[in-house]
Amino acid sequence: MTDSAYQGGKYDKPVEKGMRLWAGWLSGVIVRTPSYQNQQFNSPEAEINFLNKLQDASWKRMDANDWIWQSRAYDRHDIGQTKGFNGDTIAALKSIKAKTLILAGTGDLLNPESDAKESVKYIPQAKYVAINEAAPMGHLSGAGVTPNENEVQNKAIKQFLSTLKNK
Repeated sequence: MTDSAYQGGKYDKPVEKGMRLWAGWLSGVIVRTPSYQNQQFNSPEAEINFLNKLQDASWKRMDANDWIWQSRAYDRHDIGQTKGFNGDTIAALKSIKAKTLILAGTGDLLNPESDAKESVKYIPQAKYVAINEAAPMGHLSGAGVTPNENEVQNKAIKQFLSTLKNK
């Protein structure tokens, strides 16, 4: 991390400059869908104000090392690299035996819904549920920000769990 307060990961105070930068980038990706922006904000200034408040609130909850390691894990995760699949992600998806529920936020830029839909094609017992198609909030859809999202997710999870056999 380029913030001098990071000290090679051995910091003794919050890494504010670096984490503010990360939070600003992340908040831009998380809440940016044209539909959500048009519904939520009546001007570019209102959106910038919202993003600044989100950035101010979120960086304080983040630990720099935690976010670095989460980001590395996220970027490097590929089930096709699981032993025995030699980089064949489709074969790895096809090998999943468990019933699987995949919920994705409509317009999610961080976890594109197209990836979720593609995975469902290959996982034998998978079901896809879009979160918040009526008001796409992107990645924020799964965060429980609105009652509608919570209702969609709770209903989908409850229905999914009811299909599982007790053993």
